[in-house]
Amino acid sequence: MASIKFYIQKRNAASAKESAEIYRLIMSVSFSGKRIIIYPGITLRELEWDKGNQKFSAFRKEQISLNAYLRKLETNSQNIFKSIQYKDGVVKPEFFRKQLAGLKLSPGIDFFDCYMEFLQQNYQKWSDSSYRKCKSLYQHLSSFRKVYSSKISLEGSDAAFMKEFADYLSGKGLNFFTVRGYINVFKWFLNWSLKEGHMINTSFKVFTMNNSGIEIGENNKTILFLSWEEMHHYFDFDFKDRKIAQVRDIFCFLAFSGLSCQEFQLLKRQDVFKDSIQIQGRNERLFVHNEFTRKILKRYENKYYRDNFLLPPYSTITINKYLRLGLKEAALERKIISEGPDTSANNNLSDRITISAARYTFVANCIHMGVRGEIISKWAGKIKGSLQEYIVTEIKNLEIQAVKQIDSYFEHTN
Repeated sequence: MASIKFYIQKRNAASAKESAEIYRLIMSVSFSGKRIIIYPGITLRELEWDKGNQKFSAFRKEQISLNAYLRKLETNSQNIFKSIQYKDGVVKPEFFRKQLAGLKLSPGIDFFDCYMEFLQQNYQKWSDSSYRKCKSLYQHLSSFRKVYSSKISLEGSDAAFMKEFADYLSGKGLNFFTVRGYINVFKWFLNWSLKEGHMINTSFKVFTMNNSGIEIGENNKTILFLSWEEMHHYFDFDFKDRKIAQVRDIFCFLAFSGLSCQEFQLLKRQDVFKDSIQIQGRNERLFVHNEFTRKILKRYENKYYRDNFLLPPYSTITINKYLRLGLKEAALERKIISEGPDTSANNNLSDRITISAARYTFVANCIHMGVRGEIISKWAGKIKGSLQEYIVTEIKNLEIQAVKQIDSYFEHTN
């Protein structure tokens, strides 16, 4: 049996400067007084390497998938070594290299192995219904792979792949709501994979489905808002610019609470309680915190602004400016339907959006989650004009979809 070790390329004292320096990973295969050096093609910083255990440390974002790759390299190298020894008795370095390269191993965990890890690690926390949905999605993905002979990978699970898979589910006769449910579970799994360091691709987050069909783009004609998936992408995006990040927090706070911009500008620290917010103004009401509003406020709990404002007191003009810059940076630039005669100019969401879209976002996503109109009005206060028309229209659309579901069920049972 060969002795296999991993280490980072050593530098002499003159060239080694600090922990931020980039190093090269090396795999050493030793046997019978000989040694074969393999370069897996991975670079890293010193703090990302656990020298004692010969694996990536928690400082490396893709720690889990890269360590799985090292184990795969080690196992396959031992298997090749044993096979050569058994057949020829003599291990030649070049032949060993050729055999290892022929396996075409690459960093990263297999998609379906990762999905099984997702199930095994979390199933005890889930309800029976959630577990069944996750298992059912696994079966649909397996079927998709067989039908299209497609290789499914974590890094390849982008917005385009999500659309292709959603089209496949629709083609099997599943209705819109069932397909959207599977897509949401799929995103749940990918978000978990991202958090665990199995992948770095985040483009799947911008894929959205609406009630008129499955699309990456297109919004309501009169109401601009971010879909639930777009909101999560925007909310989690790592902005380096302080103002863009703060405006993101303001927009998301409104979009997760239903406050209007005017109500937000009246909010003071004394209006915020442990579990709720007292909203002042013409639509005075009490809003109960949710997970997202709590998380945003926690970022500002030790920060204080003039006149005791709750969040940074930017003007509406400033908010709109940095809101658009943030959406562009986060690649939330889907095409929207233009209402004016010029349908080519400023036709991206990031060019047209304003802070008023935050309240529309809250209302639209509540509707698509099935929240009743009277509850939405209680949370968001008095709603009128185009937003009220939108609520009525969308609720009617949902009712039509529900009738179609019943009709479809009747057809299949007769």
